[in-house]
Amino acid sequence: MAGKRKTQTAGDLPEKKSKKSKKNKQKNEAKENEPAKASKPEDNFTSIEFCKMLQDKVLVTKGLQKFCQACKQHKEYSLNHDIIKAYISVSPECYEVFKIIETGKTSPMVTSLVFEVFVNVLLRTAGDLSPTFGSVGTTICRRILQGHTRELYGTLSTKNPPKFRAPALRVLTAMVMQGAECAADVASNFDLSGNITLLSKTRKDDSKNKLKPESNIRLCFIRFVLSFFMTGDQKTIRQVLEARGFVDSVFRGLPEDSASVIQLFLTTLLENVVKNKAVPKTNKVKLLASHGVLTSVAKLFQWNGIMDVKVDEEDRNSFVRNLAYEFLYQSCCPFKHGINFYDREYGTSGRSSNHVLHKFLVDLKVTGSNDQAHTLVVEILRSCPDLLSTYLMSADLSFDPRPTKKWYDNIALVERIYEAQPKVPPPVTDAAKLRSTSTLQKFSTEKLVAMTTQGILPVCFKRSTLKSAIQHTETDVQKHGLKILLSSLLRLQNTLSYITENSNWIKSVYSQSDRDQFKLELLEAITKQLPDIGSITSTWQQSLKNETLTDVQGKLLHVLSMYQQNLPTTFEHCSFDF
Repeated sequence: MAGKRKTQTAGDLPEKKSKKSKKNKQKNEAKENEPAKASKPEDNFTSIEFCKMLQDKVLVTKGLQKFCQACKQHKEYSLNHDIIKAYISVSPECYEVFKIIETGKTSPMVTSLVFEVFVNVLLRTAGDLSPTFGSVGTTICRRILQGHTRELYGTLSTKNPPKFRAPALRVLTAMVMQGAECAADVASNFDLSGNITLLSKTRKDDSKNKLKPESNIRLCFIRFVLSFFMTGDQKTIRQVLEARGFVDSVFRGLPEDSASVIQLFLTTLLENVVKNKAVPKTNKVKLLASHGVLTSVAKLFQWNGIMDVKVDEEDRNSFVRNLAYEFLYQSCCPFKHGINFYDREYGTSGRSSNHVLHKFLVDLKVTGSNDQAHTLVVEILRSCPDLLSTYLMSADLSFDPRPTKKWYDNIALVERIYEAQPKVPPPVTDAAKLRSTSTLQKFSTEKLVAMTTQGILPVCFKRSTLKSAIQHTETDVQKHGLKILLSSLLRLQNTLSYITENSNWIKSVYSQSDRDQFKLELLEAITKQLPDIGSITSTWQQSLKNETLTDVQGKLLHVLSMYQQNLPTTFEHCSFDF
């Protein structure tokens, strides 16, 4: 019947109630499982309360902790009450805080809290509060340096745990950040060459602390080092670079650092030191010549550490390697800001102007798979051709012809090195540009020949070595030997053409007779270093017995043609019937 209500039985009620209570229970459980929303902290800790707590010996530690916590909350939640601004407004000299460490009986924990308070204050006086309270930061810096370096040294002791040492490093960094004047004061009044350099070796082994940069002692030390270079004060930068072991101590640990730390350190040094023309080359050399500096950066070519920088997937493997290459290239190659020097005698004087680079090249591990190391060697020798002979003779490279991967890699490196060299050796072009009005010395033709030959024929390939290569039973070895020989003959041809071209020598101090003598002596010297024509013709005859050696035969014909064009006298005693 329409409109008639269904009567509930007693048996229906408990079932409905149980369903309802079950739903409520599920809702309550869901609410309990929901993450609690972070509430904005109460803005109730004032500078007045802070000062009162510091006057009570029992509440000192708690007061310092609450101040640091309030600073953190103000930054995170933009609280209305700015405790730092309020405190330095009523106490610009931070009298109450300084008084704590002036008793002489302060524990390392309390001292580190005092430094943490100063860190918070100094970061603001160097930042948004600088226009009004910049002088407060300067006052704090000077007072610490004049009366509390003992506390700094004591807190930085390796006997203390990292959580105590970190604030001391951070306050030093914040002091430097106050400006050029404060940075100069820190550099002059704090011992940068002392035990503080040991902190560059300290690492956090606890995986939980790896996520807290403020607790990582090595990272704090690196930031302290770099803070000086960010000031832009050239006098301070030079002073810091001269502090023994201060900057270079960081380099040795780079291969174990994360990508972000490597990026921070290398890019800052590159822009503020290496590329900085105001920094004398002698300061740069002193830094980069320190034990293990350049080789430590070169080790980053094999870096396989923590990648904590956001980059494209295809760049992940090359990111750190590219940072290392750019730093080394800019440090070693450009004359305008690198540590390389122009050697007018191209390594023939017996005194190397680029001994730092020579040592680095010899120490550099050049393997077949390390293309960036190969490229770096090529670029350094391109800018410093005076190192060509000394490097090839002293590097751990074997050039005795043999069909091994190592030999092929070594030959490939030599080929790349000489392909990057100028078509005409620089000593020849330098001689052509030398004017009679120049104060520079005019070299003898004998000296010119000695400088020029190393740019034509690799010194590591003696006559016997080349002869063994082109007569080797392995075809690939023959091809590489002939390639080296042909490229050398081509450079000789270019050099001879340059010498005989009168337009190149119009204003040169070298006369026509000088050039004729130079050409004659050069041909004699090169002839003694190249394989004799008899070994070439015998190799040609041997190749004719094997129809598969068409490539070798073609190269041999090219060699014979080059000999005939540039070294015609070598055929005078040749009995081969062409």
